[in-house]
Amino acid sequence: KKLTVILRSANDQTMAQFASYVLSAAFLAYICTSQTLPSLPDRFTAVIEANILQKNQTWLVEEWYDRNASKAKRLFYFSNLIATQYEDFSDGKDQLWSYTTTHDDTSNALQCTLSAYSQNHEPWQNDQSKSGQLVSSQSWFLFGSNFTETYIGKTTVRGIHAEGWTRNVTNSWSFGPTTTSFDFQLTYYFSVAQWNWFMSSTQRIPVRVEIEGTRTTDNGTVSVYNYHHYYDYVQFLPDDLSLEEELVFDIPDFYEQCNTTSYCNTYDTADICTLTKGPALPSLPYGFSATWEYSTADLPYGDISVRDMTSLFKTYYDYDGDRVHVIWYFEDGYYRNALHQLDLFGEETEGQRWMWKGDGVGGTPMTADDEVTQCFMGGITGNYSGYDYFVPVDNGHVVNPNRLFFFDEHDQDPTFSDEIWMGYTTKRGISVEKWKANVNVSILGSSHTTSDWIFYPLGDNQKLTVLGSVYWYFSVANWTFPYMANESVIPVAMELVGVYGIYNWSDATQDYSITEYETELNDAWHVVEFVKGTPDDSFFQPPTYWRRYCTVDENYCTLPHPTATIQACDDEVELPTLPQHKYFAVLEGNDMVAQSTHILKVWYNYDKNELRSEYIADGNIVVTFDQLDDDKRWTWVQQYNDSDNILSCDVKPYTSTITEGNEEFAEEYTSVGHIKRVADLWRFGPEYNVTYLGDVFSVRDIDARAWHSVSNGTYQYNDSSIFVSWESLFYFADTEWNYYKAVETADIPLLVTFKGTYSSAHSSGEFNTEYQVVSFFSGPEAFDEEEMELVFEDWYAQCNVTKYCNTYPSNSLCSDARGPSMPTLPDTFFAVMEGTSVSYDENGEQSYSGTWVIEEWYDYPSNMAHVTFHSGPDWIADAMHQLDRLDENQKWIWFGNAHDDDGDDADGDEMQRCVLTPPIKNFTGVDVFVQETQGHIASPSRWFRWNDGVSTTTDIWHGYTTARGIPAEKWKSTWSEYDEVPGSPLQETYAIQFDATATYYWSNASWDIVASNWDRSPLKLELTGTYTLYNKSATTGNYDILWTTNSFESTFEVVVFNAAEPDEENFAIPTLYSQCNTSVYCAQYASSAVCTGTADTGNSDEQLSSTKKGRLGAGYIVLMFFLFLLGLLIGVVLDRYLVRKQGRASFKADGAATAAGQGTDANL
Repeated sequence: KKLTVILRSANDQTMAQFASYVLSAAFLAYICTSQTLPSLPDRFTAVIEANILQKNQTWLVEEWYDRNASKAKRLFYFSNLIATQYEDFSDGKDQLWSYTTTHDDTSNALQCTLSAYSQNHEPWQNDQSKSGQLVSSQSWFLFGSNFTETYIGKTTVRGIHAEGWTRNVTNSWSFGPTTTSFDFQLTYYFSVAQWNWFMSSTQRIPVRVEIEGTRTTDNGTVSVYNYHHYYDYVQFLPDDLSLEEELVFDIPDFYEQCNTTSYCNTYDTADICTLTKGPALPSLPYGFSATWEYSTADLPYGDISVRDMTSLFKTYYDYDGDRVHVIWYFEDGYYRNALHQLDLFGEETEGQRWMWKGDGVGGTPMTADDEVTQCFMGGITGNYSGYDYFVPVDNGHVVNPNRLFFFDEHDQDPTFSDEIWMGYTTKRGISVEKWKANVNVSILGSSHTTSDWIFYPLGDNQKLTVLGSVYWYFSVANWTFPYMANESVIPVAMELVGVYGIYNWSDATQDYSITEYETELNDAWHVVEFVKGTPDDSFFQPPTYWRRYCTVDENYCTLPHPTATIQACDDEVELPTLPQHKYFAVLEGNDMVAQSTHILKVWYNYDKNELRSEYIADGNIVVTFDQLDDDKRWTWVQQYNDSDNILSCDVKPYTSTITEGNEEFAEEYTSVGHIKRVADLWRFGPEYNVTYLGDVFSVRDIDARAWHSVSNGTYQYNDSSIFVSWESLFYFADTEWNYYKAVETADIPLLVTFKGTYSSAHSSGEFNTEYQVVSFFSGPEAFDEEEMELVFEDWYAQCNVTKYCNTYPSNSLCSDARGPSMPTLPDTFFAVMEGTSVSYDENGEQSYSGTWVIEEWYDYPSNMAHVTFHSGPDWIADAMHQLDRLDENQKWIWFGNAHDDDGDDADGDEMQRCVLTPPIKNFTGVDVFVQETQGHIASPSRWFRWNDGVSTTTDIWHGYTTARGIPAEKWKSTWSEYDEVPGSPLQETYAIQFDATATYYWSNASWDIVASNWDRSPLKLELTGTYTLYNKSATTGNYDILWTTNSFESTFEVVVFNAAEPDEENFAIPTLYSQCNTSVYCAQYASSAVCTGTADTGNSDEQLSSTKKGRLGAGYIVLMFFLFLLGLLIGVVLDRYLVRKQGRASFKADGAATAAGQGTDANL
């Protein structure tokens, strides 16, 4: 009971916990019947130790009581605070002082209020008698002759001999839907009459009050709470023991800091009301601009707290115009992240609220608002009152500016006291006057509507309290501000100090006793700039690009706003006229991300279905020329100062450059093969949802209009999806601007910007490019069409036309631009090659590497080939041979010396593992080393994969170089081939997918390779690529069982090449053929000489009698693949297009030679 006023004023959860315990004892005693108890003195001081047993908590209270003076005081100690309650009923004062200080500073109040006790005490409080005086000590303690007690005898309390009286109390109260019942035993202990209490004349001293019982709460759910309290009077000093000064009661020295509003509303003529009034708080002008620095030690901010933070606010205020613009600079990037609120409440705007982050304010250093984000405009309800984000609103209008800093807030919010003048001081060295008001806020989450103290929603089970003070500082009248003539009294600072807390409801204590969040308030606003007068209209404008950045509330636009200054719902204006037939433009491109500049020239000719562009950067010109009637896209690169030569060039079908799904972003309408309209090329028009931004812009000092659009899409690039999202800004010259009208047939574009992001599974990033259109012509005379023509000069033959000519081989371009043809090979030759190869598996681990020597004798007319593969240290014994005599249907494979008949079995060069098999009839493909075409060893064209139109691209000349110091020319082509390798006595059947880039090196015609007997000799072949092997499935019969996928790099140096016809002995069958396994062959050709020979074959049969007779082991298959690969490649280097025995010197071959070559091709 004694704490009720303190609870109402302090609103501190910690103290409230203790107060509830005291209240439970005193309040329950209040409802008991009477019994005579020992009497109490009329003057005393006491210290009470309260032990809350069920909580394991101890609290401390001090009391002073003087009935004759009609005054009483209590001090409650909790945390670092002291809460004081002082009652003065003398001379009809009816005063209840409640204030809180810290232990360290008792001369300044965190909170102080003065109220009339008779008007503000709770119904069950009885500290004041009906006559307005302090109640008797018996009523003060709620025991004595007015109560019925039961004597329980003598006992000992803290070692003091005592006797006790007790009574049982049962009662209940209803508060709304909740009924609370109390059932407890209340026991008082007094020292016995014989106990000497500090030699005092008072014999009966209160020693302890004990309360034990239950509290039952029924609000639909019944809960029972058990409690047990001891209140020990550890010090009780009656009148004769109390020091006189301890019983002197004075109002606090800091009375000028106290909120006397409530008391003075009842007793307005009281002396205290005159003392605390002081000079009135100055008022603010109706129009001003201000900047203030805001610092806080702990700001509740959503689910987090911002500690030790300083930020800036800037305010432009026009009360008469009913508009305000507030900017909060609280993040990195002063202008970029500034948060704006612009409220326009005037009759012409009918309640617009604009919110955005970024720039957009007149007078800032930024002239372009390209950083405005999160912009929204919505209407404001006409009768709304409360805080609209930063701005306080009163009935749909901006508030009187005096309320901005809680000035004169008491009339609007009774939780604020009237301001009290506190005298003179200084702030930042400025002489100022100081005022103060107290704040006492208590908000229940279950019933609140809106409050500027709520930073994020309160739960229904939560209570928010604020206990503190607000201080204002205004410059004194004689202080001058040179930047604002004739003005002196302006706001300098405002401070807020106190305690801010949020507490959860506890079913156990039936109070908001669980701390959710609690912090000390220590906020300061320093007004570093204050200019009186209505700000300029430019400060009450939304961002210049509001049509681009801002979302307008659809509900706002459902109603007409004909008089609004900002027509946020205005209709679109007519779009600019774009070129229909021809235009030429020069653009300066500035890449803001790469910090680089390039030049772009564009020629557009809709009628001729052509588009040409030149990209100039880094000293090079990259030219793209689309001739869409022929489905051509040319691309070449030149040095800027050397237009007579090219660095690279290629032409391909334009349609081949368009990946499926990318048609929307192509230069042509792919369905009809025609260049797009300008509207679709620029992605500008109604179908691209362009938004008009206004006509208030300037580009290079040219008056301009602007439009904005947002685009996005997914591109396919290198088998990867890339998502791109960007926004575009288009600026066109104003229609009234004279922009060399003589050649204009369309509106003039001045500037285009593209800003966005891209992302894929492998990378992501941003782009931001600005194109200044520094020259633009449109119409029939936009450019001379000769400027657009493609002029090859002397380098056109260097262009890679492979892709185009693979699609359109009959186009004249393909014969003119191929470049010099590769040389040819003779139909008979001998060669020695050094081959080196490295391969890697799917994990990048090296799976095979090695260097070999290969000898090859080739006789195409006789249908014979002999390949010797040296892969071991013994040149003879480790050599593997393949001899194909296809006219005699013989395919021989052996290891070692087939003619070793010296009888010495120990010299290691004996023939081993010899097998003779017949060839596959009409076979085309690779059989171990040797490739066949329809049962004949392959022609050089097939060996070299040259212009076969099936698996390779056309050979492209790549200029001059050297190979092993020999002057050479090189050609390149791309191979892609699938082969199914038949099973043989050497390996199981398998399939291979082979993809590689081949580079050929041939000696120059002027270089004499004496031993070659041929004009142009092959020197080297380089291969880089991948291969995938598949096994054949016994179930499906298909090659669909993945074996391995490897990448490889191979080099073959042709160190010996001779075009003479090989000797017959190079194609002779093994002398020791009788040792060979000929069973498969002889089963088909029993009458052949080999099969009718007299040699003894018993040993070879015995050696090959196992189930793997005549076949290689499984582990050898991998090696056999490399043999196969060598067979594939050896011939590629050596067997160059047999039938063309004379190479054409250049692409300018005479017609007869060309026709002869084409005829031979047809025969092959």
